[in-house]
Amino acid sequence: MTWGIQNTEEEAFEMLDYAVSRGVNFIDTAEVYPIPASDPRWVPGTTERIIGRWLASRSAADPGLRSRLVIATKVMGYSPSSETPRHRTDPPGTEDTPAHLDAASVAAAAAASLRRLGVDYIDLLQVHWPERYAPNFGATGYQPDRAAAHGGTVEIKETLGALASLREAGKIRWYGISNETAVGVCAWEAAAEQMGVAPPVSIQNSYSLIHREVENGVDEAIARGSGAGLLAWSPLAGGVLTGKYLGDGGSGGANASGGGDSGNGASPVDGVVAGVGAYRFKTYPRFQKRFMAPRALEATARYQQIARDAGMSLTRLALRWAASRWFMASIIVGATSVAQLAANIDDLDGDGPDGAVTLDPALSAAIDEVYLVYRDPVASI
Repeated sequence: MTWGIQNTEEEAFEMLDYAVSRGVNFIDTAEVYPIPASDPRWVPGTTERIIGRWLASRSAADPGLRSRLVIATKVMGYSPSSETPRHRTDPPGTEDTPAHLDAASVAAAAAASLRRLGVDYIDLLQVHWPERYAPNFGATGYQPDRAAAHGGTVEIKETLGALASLREAGKIRWYGISNETAVGVCAWEAAAEQMGVAPPVSIQNSYSLIHREVENGVDEAIARGSGAGLLAWSPLAGGVLTGKYLGDGGSGGANASGGGDSGNGASPVDGVVAGVGAYRFKTYPRFQKRFMAPRALEATARYQQIARDAGMSLTRLALRWAASRWFMASIIVGATSVAQLAANIDDLDGDGPDGAVTLDPALSAAIDEVYLVYRDPVASI
């Protein structure tokens, strides 16, 4: 999601080449990427275009590459005004409009993603966030007044019908949902059953040591549902769970970037690969600031001590803990360098049956003890 802002196309190509060489086959993007949209260089769809150009260039020498990859992207949810919908046409339109998940918008978003990616089909098309009001992106607790003021009016069945039509046409293979609540997961599955179409195969939500809200009902919906697994985004909480923002890194001292992408020199934190973009939350202090909340950093320090006592980096602990959860389909890492990507892949070496990632039960128990004290410290009302 950084390709096109923090990372150049050349850097993205290098990371994609390396990932494929290590056996990675799942590539996740979205029509709104790269982010954050606050960056003056932001143009929605840029990341998809980069992936599409990489795929075209590499497929010339490896015609079977596309068939070995699982390419996932997302259609944005409701927004009262957005630049993204007008970028679904080529050339783009001139006026920002509200974004909805009505049938025409879903079809237009899918067509634009297919064009930018340069593919005949998308393996997994996900609804990036709901049309209806729902507490997400760190918010917790349903607020009726916010629901009443919310402008999202499209019912799940209309969105689902559009996704089913795309499947029937061979334009997507599967669909998933993202940033959903337990109520939302159950509503999607109920709608699929009532309409006689396939249910969602995945739920992509934020999940990490400092954001375990999935365990407030989404996990039960997964257990009692039709087989959808969790795709965890930001298992390192935007890099906070490397420990690099603790101490000087958290207060803007010598180990953190003071702005832009300068100042990202050698990092003293074990498991952190320094380089351009290594301190994203210093470059973009308003972006995902929930991960930098004081209690989130306090919890991170506690988890870092658990990792040190176990003789591993906090990065390794955080990734392996997330990957080993019973409801996990896969975790999504967002690297800004080949070195960082390599370190993350190394940390996820499979040591269990069929190559599964495992974690010592004693470490899981120690993590849970901290969690009971710092329960979702990134949450806000």
